[in-house]
Amino acid sequence: MKSFLIKLTVYSLAIYLINLVIGLGFKALGPKYSDAAYGQVKWENFRSLPADSLDVLFLGSSHFLSGIDPAVIDSVSGMTSYNMARVGLRPASAYVLLNEVIEKQHPKVVVLDIFYRTFTGAGYNHLYDFGYVEYDQSKVAFALDNFTVAENARLFFPTYVYRSHFPKLRPLLGLRTKKDNWEELHYKGYVKHPEIIEVSDLEQNEFMNYHFDKDQIDPKNLVYLDKLVKLCAKNDIKMIWVSTPLPEICLESIQNQSDIDAYFQDLADKYDVPYLNYNTNQLRQKVSFSDSSDYSDDDHLNVTGAEKISQDIAYRILHKDYMLAAGE
Repeated sequence: MKSFLIKLTVYSLAIYLINLVIGLGFKALGPKYSDAAYGQVKWENFRSLPADSLDVLFLGSSHFLSGIDPAVIDSVSGMTSYNMARVGLRPASAYVLLNEVIEKQHPKVVVLDIFYRTFTGAGYNHLYDFGYVEYDQSKVAFALDNFTVAENARLFFPTYVYRSHFPKLRPLLGLRTKKDNWEELHYKGYVKHPEIIEVSDLEQNEFMNYHFDKDQIDPKNLVYLDKLVKLCAKNDIKMIWVSTPLPEICLESIQNQSDIDAYFQDLADKYDVPYLNYNTNQLRQKVSFSDSSDYSDDDHLNVTGAEKISQDIAYRILHKDYMLAAGE
């Protein structure tokens, strides 16, 4: 029996190691999904930055991904920024990514995207960026503690994740299927959304009759939000929170948007963090977002909307007392 268990262990280890070698080989052929390719471009470009050359880091969900243009931020503020946003980024993954960034850069300001949906669930899309971080013991421990069983399987069994490459000769021969040119669509983490949604298409939107309840907030997200705030404080980094604007029609579709605004404003007050909420009348009137021109769908800014919010945020970073002036 003992001999059998030893053989089983040895064979299992050998199979697992073969899985790693083959899986990492398939991974080298390129991202499995075309919509994940921007992550590869984003990290490659980030790692090409000179050490400690970054002033402002934008960290958040797809609302920042298509809504914050570093070219505008840099031009208006005179600072150097980078957009480290991605689809569905939640506070736990944001904490891992910020630690990864701090290993090479020391931004003066971290601007965090605040969107209620990224606080109402724990395990979502961790792997979009985790596959690009440099593993160490703490990151593996984070994965084991926070990833779902399916996410851990994808992390530790790359042959399974990239299995779709196996039967296809095109990727094996280096002949890949045509995908979006992310180098053209992408700049310092920002991915352009040039489309303009018709106002009539906003009438039936994903927020219809939504009612916010603070009990929907997953406690783990608040734990990692606290870690993010403390990580910034420990590294003498100014933190700012931003909620990008939803179309007016969508805001009106939510039954209690004011409760969402109040919930996150209370959190900001608790941590004494400046909070720019572009869903409040005060900021919306100053920037004048338009349902007919500034959105690509019912909750994402397009190129025009991104330019508007980026200009306003950059101006505030440059001029407001509670934020950072260029050159400081």
